[in-house]
Amino acid sequence: MFAGAAREAVFSNPDVIARIEREFIPVALKAGMVRNPPSGVEGQLYQELKRTQPVPQGICTMNSSGKVLAWSVMFDSNDSVLGFLDHVADRFEETPDAAKPVMAERFMRFPVHKLDDMPNREGELEFPLEHECLGDLPRPKGSILTKVVGRALDANGLPLSNARVQENYIEDRFSVPLSFQQTLGDAAKAAGGDAFRIPNAFARLLVQNAYLGMLDVMPIGDALIRAKTTKADIVLWARRTGETQLQIWGTSDVSAHQDERGSRGDSRIWEHDITLEWQGAIEFNDDDHSAISKLTFIAVGSERLSWNRGSDQEDGLQNVADLPAGRRIDFQGKVRYGMMSETGEAYELN
Repeated sequence: MFAGAAREAVFSNPDVIARIEREFIPVALKAGMVRNPPSGVEGQLYQELKRTQPVPQGICTMNSSGKVLAWSVMFDSNDSVLGFLDHVADRFEETPDAAKPVMAERFMRFPVHKLDDMPNREGELEFPLEHECLGDLPRPKGSILTKVVGRALDANGLPLSNARVQENYIEDRFSVPLSFQQTLGDAAKAAGGDAFRIPNAFARLLVQNAYLGMLDVMPIGDALIRAKTTKADIVLWARRTGETQLQIWGTSDVSAHQDERGSRGDSRIWEHDITLEWQGAIEFNDDDHSAISKLTFIAVGSERLSWNRGSDQEDGLQNVADLPAGRRIDFQGKVRYGMMSETGEAYELN
C-alpha cells in the first residue's frame, strides 16, 4: 500500500501499535506479490487478497482460515483506526475460522464510506506447520538482491532522528539482473586496467533507487510512474583494483516532475531534484567477471522534494482520511544513501 503515508499516520500511533501487538499478527506485503500471486498455499492467500481488495492499496484483516474480515483504504479520523480494530476483533469473535461463511467487508473510508461486501470464498486455507515463506518479490535467476537505505542529514551531517517521516528515511530493496552484471564484467575486461564508464543501464538502476519520499516520486521512473524526467545526467566510472574487484566513483544529477493535474486521477503535483556523488566497490565471483558476488555503494549530496495534491484537497482532513494523497511535503537538504548486496534467498523466476 501507500506505505510511507500509512507508517506516518496509522502505524505511528502508540495506541494503535499497542493494540496490534496485543491482539493481531501484523504482516507487511509486497504489492507485486498481490498483483501476481505465486503458487502454493501462500499464493492462495495472495489470490484472496487480490479478489477482495477495493483498490490496489489498503489495510486488510483476515481470520485463521485465510478469509478476509475487512478491508479499509482510509479512515474517517484517528479514532476511527481504533474503531476499525474493534470492529474486526468483533468479526473475528463471530467467524474465527471457516466453520461458517464470511463475507469480506470493504471500506473506502471507515466507517463512513462502505462498499459492497464480497461473497464468501468456499473452503479454507490449510497452512502447514512448516512452509517456505515468500518474503521477497520474485526475481530472475542470477540477479543480486540489493538493500538501499536513505537518510536526510542535519546541518552537522548527522541523520535526522525522526525516521518514521518518509522524507527523512527510506529503506527498500531492488535486484540487479544477471545481464547487467555480465555487461559490466565485459566492460571491465575490455578496459583492462584503465578507467571506464559503467554501462548506462547499470548506472541508471543504481541512481533510480536512491531517493526519499514515496514510490511515486522516483526521479527517473518515466513511464513507470507516468511522470516526466527533466534531467538524467549520470556519469559513473570504474577501474579494476584486483583480479575480481572494481572501484566505483562518479556523479548523478536527476530531476522529474508531474504537473498535469488529474493525469493519475488524484491531482498530484510534485517536483524532485537529486544531486549525488558516488563511491563504491564491486566484487565478481571470479576473474571471468560473469557474475557479481558483492557490491557496496555510498552516495552523498542534496535533494529537493515538493509534493502536494493541489487545491482540491479537503481542508481539515486528518492524514488517515486521505492516505493515497499523502500529506504535503516540502523538503530541501543534505542526504546520504547506502547500498549493499544481500545474500538472502528470493524465490526465482526460471
